[in-house]
Amino acid sequence: MFIERKEDFREWLIEQKGISRRVAGNIISRCKRLDEEVLGSIDLSVSSVDNYLSALSMIKSYSLANKSKDSAKYAMSASLRAAIRKYCEYRNPDDILRFPNAYHL
Repeated sequence: MFIERKEDFREWLIEQKGISRRVAGNIISRCKRLDEEVLGSIDLSVSSVDNYLSALSMIKSYSLANKSKDSAKYAMSASLRAAIRKYCEYRNPDDILRFPNAYHL
């Protein structure tokens, strides 16, 4: 479960990706939101390419439904896609290239 891995994920972001503690906290918050409000299980969503693609579609729908200004919709969508991509890379370090980049969909 994500909640059990979040501190390890935070340390991975800081140590392996060179992300500041504050930005790592923001990514953790976005992943927690995805896990609890959008996807049901972020871990399941990064377990296969098909699940990942489905998650990206759900993120898009969630963003469109939860913001009123067009620019805010795209900003929310982009930050959530970036967060799930980082978590996917953390969970699938050897297979990350099999997962499409969210920005090329």
